[in-house]
Amino acid sequence: MKYLFLITFFFYGCASIDQKNSPPAKYSSDCQVNVQILKSFGDTIRIEYNPSNMAKADKFASDYCLIERKKNSSKNQVNCEGCCTATYICKQKK
Repeated sequence: MKYLFLITFFFYGCASIDQKNSPPAKYSSDCQVNVQILKSFGDTIRIEYNPSNMAKADKFASDYCLIERKKNSSKNQVNCEGCCTATYICKQKK
């Protein structure tokens, strides 16, 4: 019983730590790229872009899939650490 009280007290103390003194998370916003195609292969295209240019990157992928593959584009994976890198897959039109 004594140990249960100590464990409960310990976890309560950990859960109530003041997070205001923690530094805010820093994300790299230093992206000098507008929009560029990193790689295209078959039905897949990988594009790097500034986060503010997401619509332009989506349009690049859409144009690639429509013109080169005669398909629709579908965003598959996105990773934004400074610049965003997105992978799009060209899929059959429905």
